[in-house]
Order: sequence, then C-alpha cells, then structure tokens
Amino acid sequence: MRGRIGKIGIILFLLLLVQTPGFAQPHVVLVLCDALTFEDVHNQAYPHLTHLAEAGAVGLMNCVVAGPQTPAAGTLTLAVGQHVPAEPTDEQAANPWEHVPGERGTAQEVYQRRTGLPGPTANHPYLVDYPILHLGIAGLARRDLDTARLGAALAQATPPVRSLVFGNADVGGLWGRRAALLTVDAEGTGRGLFTPFTDPSSLDAYSGITDADFVVIELGDTARIEAKRGHLSSTAYRTARAQALEQLDSLLGMLTEPEPKAGIQSDILLVSPTPPAEDAGPWSRLTPILAAGPDFPPGLLTSPTTRTAGLVANVDLAPTLLTLFQAPIPATMEGRPMRSVGSPADGPERIAALTRLDDTGTLNDRATIPLMIGLGAFCFLLALACLIARKLGGARWSRRLAPGMIFTQNLPAGLLLATVWLPSTVLGYGLTIAAWMAGLTAACYLLARLLRIAPPVACAFLGIVLVAVDTLAGQPLLKLSLLSNYPLSGIRYYGVGNEYLGVVLGFALAGGFAWLDDRRIPYPPGNQGRARRWALLGVWLGLLFLLGWPGLGANAGSLIATGAGFGVGAAILFGRRPTVRLGIACALAGLVLAFVFGAIDAALAARASSHLGATLQAASNGRGPGYLFQIALRKIAMNLHILGTPWLILPAAAVILTVLGARFLVGEAVRETLSRRPWTTRGLAAALAAALASLLFKDSGVVTTAFLAGCVCVIVLYYALTDSSPATPCAGP
Repeated sequence: MRGRIGKIGIILFLLLLVQTPGFAQPHVVLVLCDALTFEDVHNQAYPHLTHLAEAGAVGLMNCVVAGPQTPAAGTLTLAVGQHVPAEPTDEQAANPWEHVPGERGTAQEVYQRRTGLPGPTANHPYLVDYPILHLGIAGLARRDLDTARLGAALAQATPPVRSLVFGNADVGGLWGRRAALLTVDAEGTGRGLFTPFTDPSSLDAYSGITDADFVVIELGDTARIEAKRGHLSSTAYRTARAQALEQLDSLLGMLTEPEPKAGIQSDILLVSPTPPAEDAGPWSRLTPILAAGPDFPPGLLTSPTTRTAGLVANVDLAPTLLTLFQAPIPATMEGRPMRSVGSPADGPERIAALTRLDDTGTLNDRATIPLMIGLGAFCFLLALACLIARKLGGARWSRRLAPGMIFTQNLPAGLLLATVWLPSTVLGYGLTIAAWMAGLTAACYLLARLLRIAPPVACAFLGIVLVAVDTLAGQPLLKLSLLSNYPLSGIRYYGVGNEYLGVVLGFALAGGFAWLDDRRIPYPPGNQGRARRWALLGVWLGLLFLLGWPGLGANAGSLIATGAGFGVGAAILFGRRPTVRLGIACALAGLVLAFVFGAIDAALAARASSHLGATLQAASNGRGPGYLFQIALRKIAMNLHILGTPWLILPAAAVILTVLGARFLVGEAVRETLSRRPWTTRGLAAALAAALASLLFKDSGVVTTAFLAGCVCVIVLYYALTDSSPATPCAGP
C-alpha cells in the first residue's frame, strides 16, 4: 500500500509541477523507462504514448554498452556519451537522511567518509533543499567520469543548468538510483527525491524545487518487473507490465497536455536505456526513443553517429541535451547531437517505417547464427564437392559443378538484396537469400557471355557495383544486411563495414587481375593492354575515395587497408616488384590521406563530422596525441579478442580447410593455373598487403581479412576447377 501511495504522490507532484500557476516550467523533461519496445509505442491501449510518437520526433536507439550488459551500464552510457563499463557503485545515490544498507550512519555521513567533502552546504543554496548525494562518485572519478558526464557538464555551464531527479528502480533492497548519473555534478551532489511520497497532502512543501531547468524522471516499475521476470508467470508478467505502461501513459498525458491549445511547452524525451529480456537474450532489441517540444518537430530522429533516419545511438543523448542548453560538449563524448529529420509522411507512416526497421533488426538477431552457419556450411561443402569432382573426374566433371563456386561468390550480394523484401520467419529468410544467390549466379553467366569475361569476374563486377551504388544511395540495403546487422551490433552505422570491405577488396584485386589474365595482357607489362591497366587503376581510385571519403562515413582503417592493397596493386600494374617496403609506404600514404580527409571533414562539418573527423577534433581540443595512441591500442586489443571468437574461428576454419583441401586434392591444377595466370599470381601480394594493413589498423580488421581471403580463394579455385587459361573462349580479342 505504501508503494501505491508513493506512485500516486509522484504523479500528483508532477501534475503540480507542470500545471500550477507561478511554477517555472522546466526546459527539458527526460523520462527513463526501461524495457520498452516499439510495439508499445503504437499500441492503442496507450494513447498518450502513441500521440507523442505521432506528434513529435521518433526513432529507435541502439542500447549497446561496454562490459557486462546491466541497467547501470545502459544509463551510464547515456550520461557519459561513450561506451565505458559500469560498476555497482554507479547506482549508489541517496537523499542525505536515508540510511545506507550495510553502512554506519546516514547517506550524508557515508558520503563524507568516502569523499572527505561536506556535501551541499549554505554555499550551495540551490542544493540545500532536497539534496541528493552520489555515494559512488569516487569510483566515477577513478575512471575520469566525475567531470566527463552530463550532470557535471550542465553544472559547469554558463549559467549553470539546474537539474532535478525523481524516482528510483530499487529492487529487493538493492540500489537502483542510476538516474542520478545524469544530474549530479562533479562532486556527486545534486537535487531530487529518491524516497517515496507517502503523504500527497504535503505536496505544497515541494514547490521550492520546481525551478529546475532539467528534470529526469525514472519510472522504475518496468525495471523492477524485468528484474523479477524469471520468478513471474507469463500472465503475471504481462499484467504487471501493462500496469506499468498505463502509469507511463498517464504521466505522458500530464506532461504533454497541460494546455492542449498551447502545445507542448517543454522538450520532452522518453528514453529506454535497456531493452527487455527477450527469449533470444538480453540486449537483443532496439528500443524506442521519442522527443517532442519546440526543439523536436515531427519527423524521424537521426544523428551524425548513425546517419540513418530513424536510428540513433545511446551515446547521442548526452550531447543532444548539452546542445539544447547551449553547454560545451566534453571531448570524451563519442556521440553527436540528435535532430529531427523532416518527413513528408504523417505519424502513422513514420511508425510503419520504424516498425520495419525494428522487425528487421529482430529478425536479423534471430537469424544470424542459424543462417550464417547454415549458408557458410553449404558453401563450404559445395566447394569441397567441386574439389572432389576435379580430383576424381577431371576438369570435365568439375566444370559442371563450377556454377556452385559462383553461387558461393554471390553470398554477400544475396545477403544485401534479401533486405528488399523480408519474410517474417528465419526459414523464409534463408530461402530468400538462396533464391537471390541463384538468380545472381544466372545473371553472372549471362553478363559473362555478353561482355566476354569469365563468370567470377562478372560476379566480382556485380558485387562491387552493388556495394558502391548502395553506399552512394545512403546504404538502405547494407545497413539492414544480415552480414552487417548494424542496428543491433552497435559497431558501425554507416560506411562500408568490415565484412563488405573485405568483399570489395577481394573482388577488386583478385577479380581485376583475373580480368587482365582473361584478356591475355602480357606480363611484364608493355604497351599492349595499357588502356585496360589504366582503366583498372581508375576503378581502384574510385573505390579508394568511396571507401575513405568521410561524407560517406568511412574511417581511417578503411583507407589504410585500401591504400595498402590498391597501392601495391598499382605498382604491380606497371611492372614494379611488390616488397615489404612498398607495402608500408602505401599503407602510410593511406594513413596520410585519411588524416587529410578527416581534417577537411572536421573543419567543414563540425559536430556532424565523420568518426575520424571527430577523433581529430577531440585530440586537438584537449585530449592530445595520446588519445590517438589509445585508439590504436584499442584496435589491436579488439582484433586480439576477436581472434578467439567463434564468429572468426568458423569462417577462418572454412577458408583454411578449403585451401588445404585444394592443396591435397587439386594442388597440381592450382599450381598450373597460377603459372598460366601471371597477373593473378602477382595480385596475391596486393591482397596480402591489404589483409595485413586491416589487421594492424582496423577495428575488427580480422573480419576484413577473413572475407578478403575467402573472396580471393573462390576466384582462384574457380579457374583451377575449370582449367581456364588465357586461351579459353572467355578471353577477348
């Protein structure tokens, strides 16, 4: 009964906050409600929630966190605008008069013992009434998060932004005061109320704290329900959750409709820091984010982090709020301010578009393991069958199975095009991908006949064109591809990702050199074939800018890997011998070009710059060159970590087993093929340079290397299996 009275008191207080004449209305109200899904947003049982989505800006938020996936980590990421692991003490905030479990004395005494600071005093008149103390501020300071946080930045603004926090998510006597991370200053002090309202008749006593500019409300019921989900029946869980959402809906109604004719006076944001614990596992969903008010006209939320209408990152919230209050954004924050993108579609159509994005992310999460393992295993067995056929039946039999190699080569393109129309089941998804791969295989043979090129070259050409066109169009396919799975991974939101970067590099290098061999261009190069060599170099330069141009969202690692591969390849085109020194020089040239692009982007785009542009801004705004060194170490650590994951071990094992199988089954045929194809043979050095640069300079560069190696293997094996030579009919005049 005490808890129910407390809830009623909070609601009545908030109603008083927004409706009582003479009270200053806050500039921004942030409502935190864990475990929301996009189905809740367009559920007609919650009309105010639906109205907020249709009348304001709406989007989906990636809830990726560093370290263990806990509610504290979700809220900490919102507060600091970067991915850092949370600690249990991050939840320990209290009003000074509260008793701290397991500690001697009140929260005021515990705070003084832990920090040596007195807490709010008469010198802080704004904090004297209803103060709060963050008892874990020492742990935040140890991680350099005491000042690099939203609440601290707001307190240091000119003039200081007055913040206030209400509510908690305590569960079974455990701390759940994480919302304070968004409001307390660098000393861990602020204002708010964590204790329940037990006497609604005394609400007039709280009028002194309604002058806040920024109000955070943590509705902890959904968080408490999720924490107890394992102990509730399905019926009890659904009932409790519906009651919690009804309370949220009532709160939103009071916040958005105090004066219906006047519209929404404050900026109101609804954020769900953590997704629900779905059957597929925690953190397997995007969560809705809603914003309405003067600064958020109707539309789709986006940010320079994602460059995708309707999709934002949790690290974007803190920079967005600091921008609303015209406060400086700490250099440590990785996110960028969100904005509403005007859309001609009305509210229901926007919701329908986001529903598709949400459904795609959910389907990709369910399909990643079974489909990628299933499709990968099928392609591996298909290649093995071709090798066995070549061993037992000679080239005549292996030629009959050679279309299977082209089918395998079309896997990345099939994954891209499958997003055009997605079924609702994993089985249907797999059949759709297989159908696209089969159709693309037929298209490759048709294109090969029309252009008089070999099928693997036609396949490489189609794959490169598809990725390039999709990138220039804003990547409507690549961002939803099962291979990328960007909405849920949180690794990358734009640009050509590690998987497709490896595909493009492999196709461009192995496919390009194979084309020269098919055209019977002699090696060492002379005047014959000069135009074709220059044409291939032009394609590589175009891809270099496509993969590295910051306006398309690329990063430094992509340019370094591309520069190394295409630089060594260009040297081979003009008769130079590939060496280690040459590979290093080309990689360094790519690094210089990356910094040039990043500097231009940082100067022209400011907060909307690419990742590299933002990195250079942070380094020049106080973080120094050491920040760049830290990033390099992080890349190396990430690659070392991925080396031991099944997601790399499985494809790497498939490539290694395919190479070993080719050596023992058709080793002589492979050697003969390479001896007849000098361009392809020398082009392997360029692929090796790109692979090594990816390992050293890219986040998850081992992924790029694995896909690059796979593409090169498929192309080389096709020629070995079909016994193709420069004298075959596929060679042009």
